[in-house]
Amino acid sequence: MPDRKVKVFMVGPSLGTQGGISSVLDIYNRNFKEKLNLSFISSYSGRNRIMDVLMFNGAVLKVLFINVFYAAPVFHIHVASKGSYLRKSILAKFCMAFRHKLILHVHGAMFDQFLEGATQSRKNKIIALFNKADQVVVLSEYWFSYFAKYIPKERLRIIYNPSSTFKSGFVKACNRTTSRSDKGGGMQVLFMGRLGERKGTYDLIRAAAKLKDTDFVLNLYGDGEVDKVRELVEKENLEGIVAVNGWVPHSRINEIYESADIMVLPSYAEGLPMSLLEAIGKGLPVISTHVGGIPELIEDGRNGFLIEPGDVEALADKLKILLTSPELVEKMGKESLAIAGKKFSIEKAGEQLQELYNSL
Repeated sequence: MPDRKVKVFMVGPSLGTQGGISSVLDIYNRNFKEKLNLSFISSYSGRNRIMDVLMFNGAVLKVLFINVFYAAPVFHIHVASKGSYLRKSILAKFCMAFRHKLILHVHGAMFDQFLEGATQSRKNKIIALFNKADQVVVLSEYWFSYFAKYIPKERLRIIYNPSSTFKSGFVKACNRTTSRSDKGGGMQVLFMGRLGERKGTYDLIRAAAKLKDTDFVLNLYGDGEVDKVRELVEKENLEGIVAVNGWVPHSRINEIYESADIMVLPSYAEGLPMSLLEAIGKGLPVISTHVGGIPELIEDGRNGFLIEPGDVEALADKLKILLTSPELVEKMGKESLAIAGKKFSIEKAGEQLQELYNSL
């Protein structure tokens, strides 16, 4: 620990905004604000366009003030693609103009598509901006390999998103699934995330339609294409099996994961999804896909199953294996806890952040 703590200003969406970045920032705020000397600057409200513009303008003024009046601040800017990149690039350029330390922390499931789909001129400007940062933080080995094509490896650093639900010493009760089935409720399958094509929501519903003769309930939580999802549930006659719920606040996260037996997220693109980190932190086996950083937290056959995006048959097959094997659900759930404790604990994230700031 250095004798004099650096002052770190974290820039990102409002802590109350729905989405993965705000979830990560909320964890940082609750656990590291004092220890790591963090202050938070909100650049996006997520409410409406007027509030978004006002909040961004406020962030511009704050960043300018800090650049002018603070001695040696460190800016830790969390960025995703599209509008997020546009906003954060403006703020980053202010920091660079004053020659202050800058960390760009890349989130977003589709940043590679955003970069590769840009015109060559725009792509070059994006890459140049990242190369001017003192450090670029990515979420997984997958994203490290991707960005290493454009940024020197010594300026890249992996910091995994932490599992906010993992608690040392937590042991999943060995008879959870058996006792729930005995009560006639069937196994509880959970989907948590934005409802729509990218997260594989429609694939999951179609897979559920193939398992109508199996006793289970599929709970879908999230915002997004809620009405379209409900229409498909109706079309497949799954009203008694699939429940379409809305987005849930952080205060309800624990109870939802604790009432579930299996987590499913058949995404087409991901960074390192918070919902899967929360699921393994609560000892759930997971069925997901070989995309982004997911294979770094779900080991196929150990704490869940990995399939190819869009493979509804494989999704149904893997789901049926778990639905009919309570012992396997329990075994894989305990492996999830082991992985969460080793790689994705909040304490581990704090150590990685401290090492990052010390390096500057």
